[in-house]
Amino acid sequence: MNTPRLSERAAQPEAVPVADFTRGFRLHLRHGQILDGAAFPSGRCLVIDDPEFGLASAAASEEDLLRGYPGARIEWPGTDCERCAGQGTR
Repeated sequence: MNTPRLSERAAQPEAVPVADFTRGFRLHLRHGQILDGAAFPSGRCLVIDDPEFGLASAAASEEDLLRGYPGARIEWPGTDCERCAGQGTR
């Protein structure tokens, strides 16, 4: 088997598409609280409910996450929050 050595693989980094990175967001709850969250390339989402105690919620998709927080909306980096108000999508 002709596999490259570790040093050879490290010298040849592969290009990683932007979509392969986790993207952070803010989840604005209807009563005003803002939670930090992340969307993974698989579509799964994670929200930190209580950073002091390390409690978090996870969902299979953005839509599933928003179903668990009625009236909430997602703010993505680089978006105008007023423009995305109530939409909950990118």
